[in-house]
Amino acid sequence: MAAINWSGSENWCLVNFSTTQTEAKRGIPKIMGKAINKGEDLQNLYQAPESSLDDNHPIYSPSVAWRILFFVMLPLELLYQYFAFTNDSGGSPTWWLVVSLLISSLFYIVLFGLAFGKRIGFEQLWIFYIPVLVLIDIFEFTLTIIGLNLSMLSNVITAATSVPIILFGWYIVYKYQKVMKFFE
Repeated sequence: MAAINWSGSENWCLVNFSTTQTEAKRGIPKIMGKAINKGEDLQNLYQAPESSLDDNHPIYSPSVAWRILFFVMLPLELLYQYFAFTNDSGGSPTWWLVVSLLISSLFYIVLFGLAFGKRIGFEQLWIFYIPVLVLIDIFEFTLTIIGLNLSMLSNVITAATSVPIILFGWYIVYKYQKVMKFFE
């Protein structure tokens, strides 16, 4: 039940949808964010307020650094994949080379989307891709360290230079899935 109280000399009406008179007196003089004046019609009490949510959402604009990174890394990856398939010095099976090619191809799709502000796939796809990328990178890094058969100091130096690059790759995928909702 609505309690409508006109307060003597004041110029507003208190409308509260509570059941007790005490609760009606503690209310604020607004309904749906709009004050009710004495002479105003009470017909539009339930009209939704106007909102301009469409006008002020952020739009992602990619930086030139992401484009430079894409155009530097893509030829290096293509060269690496070419040598991985044509040179048998690594001793990896062909099925593993194909899996590695697919995983790295998805990574470069992400980097392309981040560099040029393109929405590719959906957000959940990239959330599920991050653990796959992490596991593949850890597996390949471990195989590389074991396969090199270097001294302990050389392994530490290899890890110290490789781990930041691997972490940056994970960050790229994480950033893409976070900013892809802000693409036009």
